Amino acid sequence: MKRLNLLLMLMLIASDVFGSPQLIVCGCQPGEIYFVGPHPDFPVCWTGFYYSSNYGQDIELRGRTFLENFGVLLPDAEEESLYRIANNFYNGTQQVSFNGGFDWEITNVVYGISSNIFSSASGVISGEVYRPMQHPQNYQLERSTYFGSDYISCSTNGFPTDAYIREVALGSTPGEVYLWSPYGSMYYSSDYGENFTYQANLLLQTGMVVTTQFTNGSVPGEIFGIEEDYHWIWRITDYGNSAEVISIFPHPYTWAHGLASGGNPGELYFLLEDISGYAGCTIEIHHTTNYGQDWTMNSHYIAWSGIAKETSPIPSSIKLQIYPNPANPTTWISFTLSAPQEATLAVYNMLGVKVTTLAGGLQEPGVHTYYWDASSQASGVYVVRLETVGQITAQRIVVLR
Repeated sequence: MKRLNLLLMLMLIASDVFGSPQLIVCGCQPGEIYFVGPHPDFPVCWTGFYYSSNYGQDIELRGRTFLENFGVLLPDAEEESLYRIANNFYNGTQQVSFNGGFDWEITNVVYGISSNIFSSASGVISGEVYRPMQHPQNYQLERSTYFGSDYISCSTNGFPTDAYIREVALGSTPGEVYLWSPYGSMYYSSDYGENFTYQANLLLQTGMVVTTQFTNGSVPGEIFGIEEDYHWIWRITDYGNSAEVISIFPHPYTWAHGLASGGNPGELYFLLEDISGYAGCTIEIHHTTNYGQDWTMNSHYIAWSGIAKETSPIPSSIKLQIYPNPANPTTWISFTLSAPQEATLAVYNMLGVKVTTLAGGLQEPGVHTYYWDASSQASGVYVVRLETVGQITAQRIVVLR
């Protein structure tokens, strides 16, 4: 019993360590990803560093470090180069690898974790890293142009002097920088963080919570965010002026998660890790190429004695249709399967709460149509989610009453 209690306590520590969208980054080649997960030999003390060259279908363990020393991953625009921001409870270190994570070297040390360095951002220009730091009067943005070995302060004009920088994200073009304030406001700079303009209060405008964490975009004017409690994935567009939910993954909030944008418009990777297992860890690598309308998924089970790969088959054809949309207040929802398989069709509100399950269990191939009467629901936007073996498809529906 004492051993079990110790394991559970350490797993709680691990769940805090694995609590960042920056647990996964994309490489420079198509299908190339790097991510962080528990190490199979001693998961309560060691963090594993993993690599895949084929969209997460196969994974390779490339290294390990002590649990709290791994921190978060950051991408770089140079082949096989990436960063990690590490924390040993007293100091923060920035490390860089130039060989795909096999070897790491320390480039910078922050003494005393008084700054939000875990919200750093990189990946647009090789060697360029941004981080928020606490200065005597206020928080300022700092920028390195040589792999984190040296930093200079950005002017950060236009960002409130009485607020700290909660998150940093970069657009797809050089100089495109976004700052997220603790009050839910988005600020944008086109000159490498020297001058910022207020864009919108997305908390008031869309309901996006202030704890949303952000990652880089793939096209100009775009970044992505994830709400850690509900696993909502947001797409922020128009240089921070608007935002919409593009996907919802209603998994327990105790699952660790990561979000990374790929090299093509609409391409995202979403990482989920169930680190609460006594005998092993389940890792799901979700991939979309159309802004979350359709997802494919590869699942792996890391037994504490080694890696056992469980790759989910990808169905050849799945279609989800809603008509009419908007619903006033009734609609028909149909999906098409090309082969017999387990399928669940459910509707969620914008809080991520399931309001109804329309279908579940083993479904035969062909067209399946269901009637949804939303007269008991409030007017607004809902998400219809179809989950099958290896694929998740979601569409928004508007309810009018």
